[in-house]
Amino acid sequence: MNLEELLSKRRVIVTCGTGGVGKTTLSAALALQAARLGKKSLVITVDPARRLRSALGLSQLGDSPIDLTATIQPPLPPGGGYFAVVPDPEKTLESLIHSLSPSKEQAEKLLSNPIFTMMSRQFSGAHDYMAMQRLLILVDDPAYDCVILDTPPSRNTLHFLNAPRVLGKVFEEKLFQWVAKPAKNWMGKGLQIVLDILAQLTGKHFVTDLVAFLSGVFHLQEGFEARIKRMNALLESDRLGFLLVTVPSASTLPEAEAFVSHLRSKGYYLDGILLNRTLDHLDFQHGTHSADAATQKGIAILESQQRQGLQASLELRSRLGEHAPPIHSLPELTRDVVTREDLQHVADQLNRTHPSSHGPNSD
Repeated sequence: MNLEELLSKRRVIVTCGTGGVGKTTLSAALALQAARLGKKSLVITVDPARRLRSALGLSQLGDSPIDLTATIQPPLPPGGGYFAVVPDPEKTLESLIHSLSPSKEQAEKLLSNPIFTMMSRQFSGAHDYMAMQRLLILVDDPAYDCVILDTPPSRNTLHFLNAPRVLGKVFEEKLFQWVAKPAKNWMGKGLQIVLDILAQLTGKHFVTDLVAFLSGVFHLQEGFEARIKRMNALLESDRLGFLLVTVPSASTLPEAEAFVSHLRSKGYYLDGILLNRTLDHLDFQHGTHSADAATQKGIAILESQQRQGLQASLELRSRLGEHAPPIHSLPELTRDVVTREDLQHVADQLNRTHPSSHGPNSD
């Protein structure tokens, strides 16, 4: 499957990879290519480095999707649209709590609870869950035909993908169930003794806030669990596919292999590998004999990098086995991507790639 077919087939494409491999830039370029195919495309980044703004040549990019359609030259075909957004986890959380609460007053009470504020900022996976929640909302929005999600570097991406399951387990914990509804528990009296001791140690306000927090979250349990199921269903459906972004380097191979293994174990759709910053296109066979010493030294360095990159590419294929996904090779650029014109050049390169199922340099 080439990239054009992939952009036409999937509702959501998730790009994954280690830091510094060009993942954010390629995500934005994929969305641009989808727009060129006549789709209304949206690129979302949850990368804390916030590099998407730079790649799009913008001074600001925030929680509300921004329409960049009119800035693209040449103009997009009829039906094509290009949008970008960086979700704000706190705003997403606030919106979620309001949507799940039976009243505005109860929502505000929970949002202002000190324990809730602390947990929402410190709880591992909370921000990842909120990013997934925002993705779910945007995927359901008929304003967009294709959504490209740029994730954090791959170790963090695994936390990102596991966020719905992690939060779901919180509601299954017996301690949470016991504290959240003590009145229905035969040990309610014993719990009250524990709370009285805590009040003496930490202060009455802490215990009051804790009980109010647990009770408030418990009443949202059904809504949270319904959304968790929807998120997991989306990740496992054929509406969503993954692209692994990596570079031809021995240092990136173990993590790329581990990530592919993780996706396979979950039954997710891994649609391909974008092998970025390759030097396969360079030809050193002609015109180098007359170059000066400094130029020949530079050429020798590039030749060495080319050989190492080729070896890493072949090793990646070998590690992934006969059922490895298609590999799309992309050349090293001569400059950083800092304008929309640069981004359009990257989209052009994506359009020219041809997937290989036998390695980056196979026919």
